[in-house]
Amino acid sequence: MATAPNPQHHIVIAALHDRERRLIGYTAVSAPLTWHEAQKQWDRLEADRRAGVQATGRRRVGHVGWYAVRGVSDPAWASLISLGYADARDKTGRRSFKGDSGRVKATKVWAAAHGYKGAGGGWIYDPSGKPFIQGWESLAEILKRRSDIAMGSDGNWYVLDREVLTVSPLTGMRLAQSCEQRS
Repeated sequence: MATAPNPQHHIVIAALHDRERRLIGYTAVSAPLTWHEAQKQWDRLEADRRAGVQATGRRRVGHVGWYAVRGVSDPAWASLISLGYADARDKTGRRSFKGDSGRVKATKVWAAAHGYKGAGGGWIYDPSGKPFIQGWESLAEILKRRSDIAMGSDGNWYVLDREVLTVSPLTGMRLAQSCEQRS
């Protein structure tokens, strides 16, 4: 069953820049987390980003300009957050092995959005129809490693590979337009 994220939780977002360092969009880089967990992840990501600048001794021209923590209850960032997918439960509340795990449910949502399909024998086929991998758990492991899906503080799995928010939550204008109008 898919559920909305806990409104008390927060996500870490990345501000995406182009080569000229113009802001082109935002995307979520974490599943919904508690405030302290989100702050810890933000601190780690910012430290890694800054370390890249210090290691080269030059201005870094990467695609991430900065990271920030935002609340999941803020409607300006709602499009960056997927529903959460929980493990199937039996009548006693324990994990049931008759239904899919939350991780596999999130994987199937990601697969449907990207044209991957499951078929007989447990094979997952890529959008061109070629066999890609055996089993949903195997695909889930790949997506977890690539940070396309992640577990939130509530124990649910979330799809992180979502659209990039290209409209400013502050002005309502497309980010490319708001950058051009400032110059």
